[in-house]
Amino acid sequence: MSREQAILFYDADCPGCRLFARIILAADVERRIRTAPLDSAEADHVLGRMSERQRFGSYHLVAGNRVTSGAEGMGPLLEQARLLRPLGRLVRRSRAARAAAAGAYRFVARHRGKVAGFLPLIRLPR
Repeated sequence: MSREQAILFYDADCPGCRLFARIILAADVERRIRTAPLDSAEADHVLGRMSERQRFGSYHLVAGNRVTSGAEGMGPLLEQARLLRPLGRLVRRSRAARAAAAGAYRFVARHRGKVAGFLPLIRLPR
């Protein structure tokens, strides 16, 4: 692979977060993204300057030297996966799409505890 893989740091104890990461990986047919839990040694190394609240408050995508997180990172994250790239570009380029994606992300993040009870156990392949 000529370009370095992006890393999606996610909360491995959250069923909704695992599902979200699994969907991203499934759409990443080029295998440009790998995942790592937020409580891993790698996250300590890469995200170590973040407060614990900031770190566990959302997912974080590390692509190159840039970290994008949560609602603000939806466009860049979606653009990493070929099957989601057109949606990612739309989110990045359109204020309305960006606002919709951010609103949806914040809603799910705020209610993830309630949603978790309805989700099956999901393991990540990589």
